[in-house]
Amino acid sequence: MATSKRKNFQFSGHETFNLRQNWLYKAVSFCRESLKRGESPNFNGSDAMVSLGVGKNMVSSLKWWGLQTGFLENCGNRILPSELSKVIFGDGINDEHALDPFGESLVTAWLAHWNLCSSPNKFTAAWYLFNVYNDQQVSREQLQKRLETFAEENGCNVTKNTLKRDIEVVFRSYTLSQRQKKDKFEDKVDSLFSCLGLISSADSSVFEIIRTHRGTLPTAFFVWATLDHWERLNELSPSKSLDWFQISFATNSPGRVFKLSERDLNERLEDVESISSGKLVWTDQLGIKNLVCKDPNFDLKSIKRELLIRAYRG
Repeated sequence: MATSKRKNFQFSGHETFNLRQNWLYKAVSFCRESLKRGESPNFNGSDAMVSLGVGKNMVSSLKWWGLQTGFLENCGNRILPSELSKVIFGDGINDEHALDPFGESLVTAWLAHWNLCSSPNKFTAAWYLFNVYNDQQVSREQLQKRLETFAEENGCNVTKNTLKRDIEVVFRSYTLSQRQKKDKFEDKVDSLFSCLGLISSADSSVFEIIRTHRGTLPTAFFVWATLDHWERLNELSPSKSLDWFQISFATNSPGRVFKLSERDLNERLEDVESISSGKLVWTDQLGIKNLVCKDPNFDLKSIKRELLIRAYRG
């Protein structure tokens, strides 16, 4: 599979650390405290290690994960909390409306996973595994070969060792193998994504990625992600409807990123009208299935705000 631009890919940056449970909250809180003091957040300074309670390489990794998952953003020469992070964690001033003020909700983990894996320019190895790789079973060696071919086809100047480290971080982030249970139990238990159950492993060499029902994924958030995907597609070709393939099997679709079975997808889509208070409708006419926006203003952003609140509070 060839993709258009080399800049759409991201290899390395994580310093071989997976995203820990409280890192996003800590990264945002560090920025907020710096701003309160009238200072620009500086993840390179010695005070960052003291404030965050981790070493230099972990600080760099924490910052990288915050940026890649959309909870931090580059604003000129400064790294600041994103607008999304303010909705989730609060702005540090008026936090009573924060949806997840301490980063404890599984919805936040699903949100971080979606932001990370629904675009190739965040963490390409993870994106490739969820969006391009189609087999139910995968080993490190298989994924290494596929990614090497992918990188070569797309003109990416990335070494085999870099890909190997990326692959290790992906599997350590999403799974808990028998070897890791023994050797790196604390590191894995503290991984934000391991609780999602997206990748399973009976041993340390073969992993399974199966489309199935995701009981911890709120339908309201699934619809939120569907509209997020729809917004991106509309930047290329505006449309007031979204077909079933784009929701379930297309690259960067919720069906692929969340690894949902067709049955689970269909059941969620049948509930979309009630969940969206009638602003969205799922239609099936002569076997042609579409999600249709009934909002006369076609304001997907407004509908997304309502759905995100429902996902956290429903």
